[in-house]
Amino acid sequence: MALVAGPASAPVVALHRKNATWWTGTTATEITFEDAGPVQGSVWVDAGKRLRVGLGTIDLAGKSFAIEPALQSFVRDTNRLGGIAWFPDGTRVALLINEPSVRTDRPAPRGYDPTMRELVIVSLAGTEPPARRTIKVEGTPGIAAGDDRVIVIGNSTQLFDARAEPVAVAFAPLPESVARASFSAGRFVLVSGNGKITLLDARSGATLATWGEPGIHDAVATGNTIVAVDLKGTVHVGCVAGKVVSAVAQASAGSVADIVQVVGDRVVVSADGPDPVRVATLTSPCSP
Repeated sequence: MALVAGPASAPVVALHRKNATWWTGTTATEITFEDAGPVQGSVWVDAGKRLRVGLGTIDLAGKSFAIEPALQSFVRDTNRLGGIAWFPDGTRVALLINEPSVRTDRPAPRGYDPTMRELVIVSLAGTEPPARRTIKVEGTPGIAAGDDRVIVIGNSTQLFDARAEPVAVAFAPLPESVARASFSAGRFVLVSGNGKITLLDARSGATLATWGEPGIHDAVATGNTIVAVDLKGTVHVGCVAGKVVSAVAQASAGSVADIVQVVGDRVVVSADGPDPVRVATLTSPCSP
C-alpha cells in the first residue's frame, strides 16, 4: 500500500497494486486497474487533476487509469519491477528492474546474480532514449526520485543523476540498510531498519540532519517538520533546526500502523483495523 503526498487541495489517496481509493470529504471513490506495477513514488500533475502512478496515470475526473505510451514496453516486465519513482514534475520516471526469477527446483543459470538490477530513466516526451545502468543492489531494493536525482536503497544507498550516472558523494558515507525513501523540497528522507531518520541534500548527498526514535517504520518531511510513525501506531513530530531535530509532539493512531504521509495540513496513516486509513490535522510548531 502507498499513500500520496499533496497540497491542501489534494484528496487523500490510498494506492494498492491493482486499485486506488480517494476521498472527497467523506465520499470515497475507488477504481481498479491492471499492469501498473509498484505504486510507491507517485506524483500529482495538472494541478491535482491527475496522478502519475506506476506505469500510468489516474484521471480523477474520469475515474480511469491508463498506461503512459512511453512506458507501454515495460508492461510485460511488471513482475520484475522492484520500484517505480516519478520525478516531481511528472515528465520523467525512474524504474528499477530486477533480474528474471528462476525456478527453485533447478540450478540457477551460470552467472545468474539476483542482486543485479537495471536502473532505467524514461522521459514521457519520447525525444531521447531511456537512460540505463546496471547496478548491484543487495537486500530489499527501493527507489525515490527528486528534481534531478534518483536514490536507490537496500543494504547500501546509491545516488544517480537524471541520466542514470552515479553521483559522487564527497561528504559522510550515505546511510546503509535503508528501508524507506521519499523526496520533499530538495531533500531525500531515508528511514533505516533501526529507526534512524536521515535527511539528505538530494543534489549533493550531504547529510542535513538525523533523528532517531525507537521503532520508527516510516517518515516524511514537510518544510522543517518531520512526521514519523512507529509500528505501535504512535505518530511522532520533530522540528528541524540546522542539523538538530527536536521531538515536539506525539499521538496514537489507535492501532498498529506502518505508513505515514502528509497532505496539506493533514497527517494520513495506514493502520490495521476497520479504518485502514486514518486522518488527523497537523498543527506543527516548527518554523517554516
